[in-house]
Amino acid sequence: MKRLYETLKDDFEKWNSEEYVYEKINGEVHSYTFGNFIAGVCDIAKSLIDKGYKDQYIIIFGDNSCKLMQVDLASLVYVGKSVVVSKEWKEDDLSYAIERLEAPVLLYGREKEEIVKGLKDKYNIDFICFDDFKEEGNNCFNYDLPHNNYEECCKIVFSSGTTGKPKGVMLSEKNILAGYNSLIRRCPFDHTDSTYVFLPLNHTYGNIYNFIYSLIAGYKVYLSSGTTEISKELLEYNPTIFCMVPKVAEKMLEGYGDNISIAFGKNIKYIFCGGAALDRSIRQKYKDAGLNMMQAYALSETASSFAIAYPYSDDLESAGTIFEDLEVKIFEPDENGVGEIIAKGDAVFLGYANDEETTKKVFDDKGYFHTGDLGCIKDNKLFIKGRKKRMLLTYNGENVSPEDVEEKLEQNEYIKKATLYQKGNKICANLYVEDFDVDYNRIIDAFNESVPKYQRIDEFEVLKNSIENRLKQ
Repeated sequence: MKRLYETLKDDFEKWNSEEYVYEKINGEVHSYTFGNFIAGVCDIAKSLIDKGYKDQYIIIFGDNSCKLMQVDLASLVYVGKSVVVSKEWKEDDLSYAIERLEAPVLLYGREKEEIVKGLKDKYNIDFICFDDFKEEGNNCFNYDLPHNNYEECCKIVFSSGTTGKPKGVMLSEKNILAGYNSLIRRCPFDHTDSTYVFLPLNHTYGNIYNFIYSLIAGYKVYLSSGTTEISKELLEYNPTIFCMVPKVAEKMLEGYGDNISIAFGKNIKYIFCGGAALDRSIRQKYKDAGLNMMQAYALSETASSFAIAYPYSDDLESAGTIFEDLEVKIFEPDENGVGEIIAKGDAVFLGYANDEETTKKVFDDKGYFHTGDLGCIKDNKLFIKGRKKRMLLTYNGENVSPEDVEEKLEQNEYIKKATLYQKGNKICANLYVEDFDVDYNRIIDAFNESVPKYQRIDEFEVLKNSIENRLKQ
């Protein structure tokens, strides 16, 4: 497979004046040709290298946008290590990333100015609004930019873990490109296709499969202007490809009912659903409507490459067919064949950034990555049976570490102990307290405002802070 810098050159030559990315700004659709987009990538890369950031960690913070895509690509192909973080992050989360990576720069979208403002006096690093980057234009490959090493880290993805703070998953270009051939076996995308992207670009699912692979196949990208606009914009843009999470699949079905077949526009060919398990009954309804719903399973640690169903499969139970170029086994299976899912192959990550201890724990002496997920394999199809360690998985596909959220709740002086659990799609908490006269609704409302959406508490119960009560949980 071609390197990404070669792909950019080819795209610039073949499709220079053809439309590539569409986004809405103040309600008006703006489009960028392949030539505009790639020239901007090279201009940004040259600017970042000139500023001295070659081979450095580059933290990128902003809403999905064409400019964020360009900054991300410039960083991971030419400059150093791209670190696109969640748009939901708060000041404390950004502080954690800056300190963990010792990053010299944070690039941010103008809409994040207020959040970043509090960090500028705290850290002696560069803060640059990436919306201010100037694009020079036409002769972008005259810069002779040095591209990054194929097998070395070029991207960091912060992934929630089973122990507290998120871990920085290190991915190389080799990891990023590893799943493309297996994906194309299932879905032969080409220049005539298009995708609608609402998934956050800090996730490997959205970043690699929706964005980076679009450059390889040459299809168009329509950026969502918000989750409330998904239904309307799908009918407006009529994409051929749509990737979603179970929560969206469920909401679309609630809204359209028996008319779900028209919900994705007139050109839809492939609908991928991943990030969490999708209820069998919902999968059946999509199938009955004639829609090509393809279940997927992956992790940040495998660059979102692991298992995807083949088109129009009759299988409504598995998490997809394992990628043919990934070696997957079940570690220490029980009498039913269920054990921990482990994997080896080009898609498997390099390790966790600045965390050798945790990295050693997830790789065995034969080089297999231990996912922490339990499952079994039948006819090369993967069936997920749960987690080896305590973990909550939201319907948006976010892994939530209970310990991390509990620790944050217990920082409140009135909450002596907190225990998280999952009820259906809801994240719930038992709060053990001594003072029942406190307004805990107000405390939880304030807590939910202070954390990313996926860590918010949907329901809670206030209980007496006694050893007996806590032991019941």
